[in-house]
Amino acid sequence: MVRSKTAEMRFRHLWEMFGKELTVNYHCSLSEIAAKNRTDLNGMRSWMLDRGHSVSGLKKEVLHRYYGGSIPDVKEAGRMFTPIVASGTPREAPPLQGIHITFNSGTSVTVKAATPEGLTDLIRSYERMEGESCTL
Repeated sequence: MVRSKTAEMRFRHLWEMFGKELTVNYHCSLSEIAAKNRTDLNGMRSWMLDRGHSVSGLKKEVLHRYYGGSIPDVKEAGRMFTPIVASGTPREAPPLQGIHITFNSGTSVTVKAATPEGLTDLIRSYERMEGESCTL
């Protein structure tokens, strides 16, 4: 099927957005993403068919890469960021203060105070969300 460059770009961009959204919300649907971006779902499906893409195939890939092969709980999958909650006084190490982290993607985070374990949890959560390993 012949499509305009604009349609091709829109469908490709929507497919990439859907893949990224699945990494933080496994239970989202392509129709939700298409509706939010005012994209024709039937045209999108036709574009996917022409390229051999499928929602089930992408979900399977994301499931193994980001969720360790098991379908996440709906409550956990709907969260974009994992809240970091203090659980009282640190037992092993005193809190680190004034920490600035720049991830491989260029995202910078400044933390006023955190335990080493809390920082490790933050970095692991970010790795899972972005799909890239961070060097410590």
